Amino acid sequence: MLLLSQPSKLDDNPFIVHGNTTYTYNDIFKLGDSLFDNNKKEIVLILCDKDIETIVSYVAAIRHNKVPLLVDKNYKPGLLISFIKNYQPKYIITGTNLDLELLEYNSNSNSDIVMLQRNVAVSADIFDKLALLIPTSGSTGDPKCVRISAQNIDSCTESICDYLDFDQNRVSISLLPIHYSYGLSVLHNTIYSRAKYVISKHTILEKEIWNDIEKHQVTDFSGVPFTMKILKRLKIDYYKARSLKYVTQAGGYLPESFSNYFYEEFGNHDIKYFTMYGQTEASPRISYLSPNDSESRRGSAGRAISCGKLSVGIDRKIVGIGELVYEGPNVSLGYAEDIADLSKGDEFKGILFTGDIVELDEDGFIKIVGRKKRFIKINGTSVNLDKIEKDLGDAFPGVVVVGKDDKLVLIFSEVIDIDLRKIVTEKYGFNKTNVKVFNVDCIPLNSSGKTDYKLLNEQYCG
Repeated sequence: MLLLSQPSKLDDNPFIVHGNTTYTYNDIFKLGDSLFDNNKKEIVLILCDKDIETIVSYVAAIRHNKVPLLVDKNYKPGLLISFIKNYQPKYIITGTNLDLELLEYNSNSNSDIVMLQRNVAVSADIFDKLALLIPTSGSTGDPKCVRISAQNIDSCTESICDYLDFDQNRVSISLLPIHYSYGLSVLHNTIYSRAKYVISKHTILEKEIWNDIEKHQVTDFSGVPFTMKILKRLKIDYYKARSLKYVTQAGGYLPESFSNYFYEEFGNHDIKYFTMYGQTEASPRISYLSPNDSESRRGSAGRAISCGKLSVGIDRKIVGIGELVYEGPNVSLGYAEDIADLSKGDEFKGILFTGDIVELDEDGFIKIVGRKKRFIKINGTSVNLDKIEKDLGDAFPGVVVVGKDDKLVLIFSEVIDIDLRKIVTEKYGFNKTNVKVFNVDCIPLNSSGKTDYKLLNEQYCG
């Protein structure tokens, strides 16, 4: 990536704040450069956590022409083994010792960074533009990855920094995991602008996170829908976080009532709130809705970022309803399922069929209607699960809707003193035998903080 491969006059700027220690960009570069003694194109499996070891390893891998494969360090051993088996990484890096039997690897640790190096030769032809691998399916899926180039990252990062007016004076905080494309994008924004990034072990559920925000004068805060729902429930006094200037939300659908609440709430505190939409396959941003458009474009996911353009359907209409098609230099190269796929070139050719059904208006703004794969049939009639979830979302924001043909399942964790089954059957004309309702202790989330629809389908739709 250009943001790391070329020296900058700002490399003495503060980069990482970790505990009571602040590291400059040159500090991080020096720590990382000691990990690798060559610039060969090789796979580096990084077991990610919210720690300095993850960032040092990632930066070092990029600077030395390696291809980082980013996974959650909390993946179950079986899933980690599948990544190792499928991609045969030259290096495995983690902040702690691995409790895995890996006979093909020898320890090559450096200070606090635990690094294993493969002792068996691997014959791998890696596409010269491949720069990054990010898994597609969270902690319950297989090791399928999105293949991303340096150009993909650079073009997207530049566009994001443009609409967020991101510069070297900004300070972000690590609420989102780095192995998640949205969380990694926050780090990319920081590096691109030579700004500051605060590592905090605290979550949005802990009051200590606000102490970190105040102590380090954090200006930028990024969250997924779960984050925003918690924020609304906690009723945060943002006067205690006067340094906060920008809040961004992406990673899934947030009920319109929540978005309207935050546009008003943050606006009252001189904080700019951006709703954003994207996919890992777009490295990872596709569109954004600025505070200036929030009132006139309620419920919209915004317009395309500056490097891309939007259309709908196979015939690529610029206005209408259909599957959203995004075109731009940030569209990834394609997918990989094992080491053999790493030799593949650019299969997407800059065009991404997103799988999301949207309304695209004459001014280029989109409103997401649902997912192509989130449709079922009940008594022969097509049913949009996302539409039902959105319809219920304003009144019952904790409700999740899943299902399979002839079976609609409503799952909620809140205390709801009303008959949801009756509401849904009357509103949509379903037979009661086609609707099931379950109350659970909590809605499961995947490692990216999104609703784990796959797990819910397995548990309640079998």
